[in-house]
Amino acid sequence: MRGTYTIARAAWAALALAGVLSQPIAAETAKDGDLYAMPDLRRLQDTFAALADQTRPAVVSIRTFRTLSHGSVEEGDLPVRIAENQGSGVILDAEGHILTNEHVVRGGDKIEVVLHDGTYHDGRVVRGDERSDLAIIRIDAEHLTPAQLGDIAHVRPGHWSFTVGNPFGLAHDDGATAFSVGNVTALGKSLSWQLDPTGTRYYGDLVQTSAPINPGNSGGPLFNLDGEVIGICTAMLSSTGANEGLGFAIPVNDRTRRIIETLRRGERVQYGYLGVKVATPTKAQRERAGMPDAGGAFISAIIEPDGPAAKAGLQRGDVVARIDGAEIADSDHLVRVIGATPVGSVVDLLFYRDGRRRTARVRLAERPLELASRLMPNPPRPQTWEWDGVLLGEPTDTILSTHGLTRADAGLVVIDVEEAGAPFKAGVRMGQVIMQVNGKRVRTLGEFQAAARRAGRSVELTLEDDRVIRFRR
Repeated sequence: MRGTYTIARAAWAALALAGVLSQPIAAETAKDGDLYAMPDLRRLQDTFAALADQTRPAVVSIRTFRTLSHGSVEEGDLPVRIAENQGSGVILDAEGHILTNEHVVRGGDKIEVVLHDGTYHDGRVVRGDERSDLAIIRIDAEHLTPAQLGDIAHVRPGHWSFTVGNPFGLAHDDGATAFSVGNVTALGKSLSWQLDPTGTRYYGDLVQTSAPINPGNSGGPLFNLDGEVIGICTAMLSSTGANEGLGFAIPVNDRTRRIIETLRRGERVQYGYLGVKVATPTKAQRERAGMPDAGGAFISAIIEPDGPAAKAGLQRGDVVARIDGAEIADSDHLVRVIGATPVGSVVDLLFYRDGRRRTARVRLAERPLELASRLMPNPPRPQTWEWDGVLLGEPTDTILSTHGLTRADAGLVVIDVEEAGAPFKAGVRMGQVIMQVNGKRVRTLGEFQAAARRAGRSVELTLEDDRVIRFRR
C-alpha cells in the first residue's frame, strides 16, 4: 500500500432505489406512491444473489510467501516462510490459467491459490508484465469454472458493477470470496503518476467504481450485470487505508486482451516507444505551438537524445495532434497509442511548433526495461530543503537531461512529498520541476526559500510544462 493511493463502501441502497429501478412502479403495487414495492426489491435482491452464485466459482484468493534462511540446516536452523502479499484472481480457462495483478505475485517464491470450494493449490507464474500490472499464473486442478471476459466499450457511468475477491485476506482460509455491489462512476481515469511515480507501470484509462476495492481485492474481477469481467481491480483512493468508495480497475478492452493472450502464451509483452515525456497541453501551450483545437499531447522533454523522437526532429514544446491520421485526445491517449503500436513500426505524426503545422515520420523502438531509472534518477542528497512536506533539491546533470533543461532555465526538483499535506492533495508529485513560486522565477534553493516566504498562505507553483498548481498552506 502507498499512503493515500493504495494498490489493491458503496452506499448502494440509494442507487438501488434511484438508479436501476428508474421506472416508476404503479401506485396500486405499493402502499405509498413514493416507495417501491417489496416484491420488486426482493426480485432485485434475488438477482444479486444469483449473480454472486454465478460469479464466485470463477474467483480465487491468492497469497504469496517468501522463504528466509537463517544459518544452515546442519546447524539446526530451518528456513522460515513469511507471507509476502495477498490478492485475488480470476480463472480464465479449464487448463488452470488465472489472471491477476503483477504486483500481487511479485517478490514471492511460493504462490498459494484457494478456490471457492476451499481447496488449496500451488500456483506458478506463467508470465508477468510490470508495465500493465497484469500476470498469468497457473494451477493444476480439475472442474474449474472460467469467467467470461466482457468489453469496457459497452459500459457507461451509472452501470452496475460488482467486485468478488479476497479483501484483507479474509477469504483465504475457506475460499469464501466477498461479493459487493456498486456502480461504474467514471471511465478513462489516469493515476499513473500517483500510483507509480517512476513511470514503470501504466495506470491510465482506468475504470472508477463505487464497488468496494480493499487491500486483497487486487487482481480480482470487476463484473457487470451479465456476469462478465469488465475490469481487474487494482487500486483504491483512500485517506484511511480502507475503502472510501473510490476504487479503480484495469479495463478489459482490445489492448488488455492482447496483453492477456501474450502472457498466457508465456511471452514477453513489447511496447512501442517514442522517447519523450508528455503532458496534456494547457491552452497557453497549444496557442504557443499554434494548435487550433483542443486535445493533443505536449512534449515536455526528450528522454532519449538518440531515440525515435529525437531522430525524427521532434523537440520539447511540440504538441502532437495526430498519429497515423488518428486524433490524439491527451497525453494518456498518446501513451496508449504508441505503446500498442508494434515495435519497429513507422508512424506519421502531425504536430505543431512555433505557430506552424508540421509532420514527421518516426520508427518506434522498444520501450526499455530500465527506463524508470532514467525517468526517476537517484535524488541528490546534498542541497535539499524540506518545505511544507515537500523535499526539494537543486537538479543534477542527469535530471536536467531527463527534463530537457539547461542549467540556466532549470528549477527545483521535487524529490519527495508527504501524501497527507496540502501540496500533494493539490497535485505536487515526485519528479516535477518547479520553475516559479507565485510568478517569481526560482533556480536555486535560496531563491525558492525567499519566494516561499513572500508567498504567504496562498501558493501558486508553475512547473516546467507550464502547469500551475495552487493550494493554501
